[in-house]
Amino acid sequence: MKQSATKKTELPGVSLQEHAQILKKKRPDIYAALKHPDPHINLAWNMLNLRYKHGFTQIELAERSGVTSRTIQSIENVNSGYNPTLDVITGLAKALDVKPEDLIKTVDMTETF
Repeated sequence: MKQSATKKTELPGVSLQEHAQILKKKRPDIYAALKHPDPHINLAWNMLNLRYKHGFTQIELAERSGVTSRTIQSIENVNSGYNPTLDVITGLAKALDVKPEDLIKTVDMTETF
């Protein structure tokens, strides 16, 4: 029997869904932060997923969007303190063939478990 390619990785003894529920009970503050992440995290997560979907490296995305590879790195490193301009977000969206709002839409990180 062939295993599904979409099977999610599980930790020994506890499924990721169970881990999320434990986190929700024991650390509601962390769970809430995952449920409604900071806008920088939303941008980084959405951009990274789309970059992988298109098979772009950071350098390729930078060239296609008219920004430096350092800009891409700074966005993906949410701790960098970088605040991209609307022009940067628009250029990235165009390169990734999405609307700018698709890059900044809220991501429920608990749904990734």
